[in-house]
Amino acid sequence: MEASSKTARQLYAEIKANPTRKRFGFGHRPALINIDLQKAYTCVGEFGTAYGSHRQ
Repeated sequence: MEASSKTARQLYAEIKANPTRKRFGFGHRPALINIDLQKAYTCVGEFGTAYGSHRQ
């Protein structure tokens, strides 16, 4: 990690201004990420955030 007093906009402009920079951004292959938000509230045995009174 590197500490800096620059804003995010300044850091981005500095990176974009460097023509020899390593390529960044989206990759070549798409990815699908599925996050089950309900599970954190319904699986009492797995998560401390689950409600004990709401059983499946």
